[in-house]
Amino acid sequence: MMGLYIFESKHAPYIKVGFTGFENPWNRLNGSAGLPLGFSSVRHPESLKGKVFAGDLDLRGWWPEFEHEQEKSLHALLTRSSIVGEWYEAELLEMFSAFMRASLGPSKHESVKVPDAPMSVEEAAPAPAPPVHPRNGLRWEEIEDQRLRSRVGQQQKDVDPVKFVEDNHEWFGRSKTALMGRLKKLERVVWKDDHYEWVGA
Repeated sequence: MMGLYIFESKHAPYIKVGFTGFENPWNRLNGSAGLPLGFSSVRHPESLKGKVFAGDLDLRGWWPEFEHEQEKSLHALLTRSSIVGEWYEAELLEMFSAFMRASLGPSKHESVKVPDAPMSVEEAAPAPAPPVHPRNGLRWEEIEDQRLRSRVGQQQKDVDPVKFVEDNHEWFGRSKTALMGRLKKLERVVWKDDHYEWVGA
């Protein structure tokens, strides 16, 4: 969720009031994430045909805290004031601005810079970060046990079980607790005299 923008046409006395999920409202116009350029794909005044692109508009308002449902309600209240779609007469700019100032404070549009290039789909909607311990909660597979036994054999002379777990739990994609639990299950470690020891050490 991002916010509500107000763009004013440079060619006719109209403003476009709408919502965008981009952090920068100019990305709504520059083809970011594969969207059509400008407002050419949505309803707009006939007199602005071919004149609804970034170079044809000035940003007059930006409130990133405004939610999409609120924007829908705002347009519903002003249906009869609309020229077409989300376009209104420019003389309503001050009314919109005053309403938004009263609701969310001053507009942030003066601090918004025009981006140098559009955002890719991946940049606009990046894939979620992988889980810190991607295999947590999954059953241990035989191949994992084999790798664990091998790694223990390589390192147990140099590190104690706690240090081994600290150094290796991310490599196995498991939490420290899960890895230590598996070492106990495989009878590789034992709790003795208030600390973990390697079995047979």
